[in-house]
Amino acid sequence: MITDRSVFRDDWLPDVQHREAEVNVLTDALAPVIEGNRAEDVLMHGPQGVGKTVLTRAALDRLDRQQPTPSAHVHCLGASTAGIVRSILCELPGSDPSKTTPRDELIATLQERVTEPTVVVLDEGDDLPETDILDVLRRVPDISWIAICHDDID
Repeated sequence: MITDRSVFRDDWLPDVQHREAEVNVLTDALAPVIEGNRAEDVLMHGPQGVGKTVLTRAALDRLDRQQPTPSAHVHCLGASTAGIVRSILCELPGSDPSKTTPRDELIATLQERVTEPTVVVLDEGDDLPETDILDVLRRVPDISWIAICHDDID
């Protein structure tokens, strides 16, 4: 029986035990943000259920405790480039874009809004090759991304 209702909250972070080495690798990749610089881009891959998303959340939590850092966590499965950019904008400070905002306007808004190192998590990213989101994010100088997928080759 589950007695702690907090485990059902989206922001609940379980205690990550015996995965300190993995969290440290990801935290080290994000470390430049502490100095106000863009972090490294990261591709995390592995079978479903091994804890990729939890590890990412733990590393971002650790980073945020050292230096508050804007971030966005987007579920990308089946999403278009415009849909992913819209989701990022909805998680960052500022007004949410209309659902009818054209793709190019969304991208321009993202480029204008991101003025400090920001980390974007592209979760369930197995469909990313069908979009050009990585090229879009690459054109925003202060965005670093963490793509989480099952198949590293795709």
